[in-house]
Amino acid sequence: EVAPSLPITLRAQGKSAVIDGNFYYREQIDDLLRLFPSAIIFTLHAPVEICIERDAARAKPYGEGATRYVYGIVMDIDCGTVIETANRTASETVADIAKYI
Repeated sequence: EVAPSLPITLRAQGKSAVIDGNFYYREQIDDLLRLFPSAIIFTLHAPVEICIERDAARAKPYGEGATRYVYGIVMDIDCGTVIETANRTASETVADIAKYI
């Protein structure tokens, strides 16, 4: 858990921060953009079936119902650069992101 003020403190020191999360509502992204107007944002896409497979592989999966619910509320929120992750490993996805930063 990171203190919410840490990214603001880092910005004041001329440093960067990565804020990783599932933002279920556009308003959350808008709030971040107000705080960090020069933010670089990525939206990661995968079909719901792959999201379910990935969730099932977690040490503590949330379950198919929860995965479908979250997918349903975030699937239309695209912000920044969209990166398709369906047939990509985590390392490949990180490498794609690194091309933009």
